[in-house]
Amino acid sequence: MTDTSLARVHYFDRQFLRTQDFVAEQAYHVGMRRRHNIAAHLWGIVTGLDVVVTDNRPIVQPGFAIDGYGRELVLSQGQPIDVRKFDQLGSDILEVWLTYDQVPAEPAPRGYVVRCNDDAASQYRTQEVGRVDAHLPNRYVVV
Repeated sequence: MTDTSLARVHYFDRQFLRTQDFVAEQAYHVGMRRRHNIAAHLWGIVTGLDVVVTDNRPIVQPGFAIDGYGRELVLSQGQPIDVRKFDQLGSDILEVWLTYDQVPAEPAPRGYVVRCNDDAASQYRTQEVGRVDAHLPNRYVVV
């Protein structure tokens, strides 16, 4: 059995490229970047992500972190924490978590969607983002 996770596309003149070749190219670079992030650095907060209180409302400031899988968690603008969470969870102390997510970032141009009713095919770009959530302390969260 061979490990193809480190294999990358070999390009040559007049090569016919398929969708899976571009997917493999992206997977190679994403995987290598994540390996670098986790092997050459420590996971955790790189910069920012301070929690501040403005107008009696907790807000997570913009910042950047690396999770335990080497994924980059980017929070590009301040994210308020819903104060109703304190009442919902019956606590005056909450842990704030930043988790990894992917969101559609750019729809396909008109006329470029090949399949009908396929949301994945209708998006041209995917953005990796950090998602803020609050939980009770000492509660394990599966991400």
